[in-house]
Amino acid sequence: VHEKHQPRRCHTAPSISRSAAEPELSCPNVGYPRAMTRYTIEQVAWRDKQEELRAIRYTVFVEEQQVPIDEEWDGRDATAIHVLAVTDAAQPVGTARLLDDGQIGRMAVLREYRRRGIGSALLQRLLTIAATRHITGLFLNAQIDAVDFYRCHGFEGVGPTFVEAGIVHLKMIQKR
Repeated sequence: VHEKHQPRRCHTAPSISRSAAEPELSCPNVGYPRAMTRYTIEQVAWRDKQEELRAIRYTVFVEEQQVPIDEEWDGRDATAIHVLAVTDAAQPVGTARLLDDGQIGRMAVLREYRRRGIGSALLQRLLTIAATRHITGLFLNAQIDAVDFYRCHGFEGVGPTFVEAGIVHLKMIQKR
């Protein structure tokens, strides 16, 4: 199943309820393309696209973020739902996965393709797949620098921050 995407501008943040003490979230990086990039979001099987999925995640997590390789490959990919962003030039540029327990993770977009709406499209596709399959209780462990991104997509932080793979994270759940 493929979906064609052309980045769209998102001038206003989604409606997110917040306390009076919490500042308004403008979501400046959601949907703002650096340059026009046409891409397709594909739902793929690990067995068929393992090489492409691994390459993106290795570049982003192991090389850029220095995540230990044994922590990146957790043995859960074979049973996960994977989505892959591929440019019109057939270059794989982003990926994400959904586990059967409702955990969204391994969101990765190659550096030169970030801030073009690809991460948002990957996440939205996983949310659509979860809804179609009646997977509820969606959650993720957001890197602290990505918390606002996920808030713009309807997630809220729960509990204290924690360190995973040497990076500060916050557990977030999908608001209902």
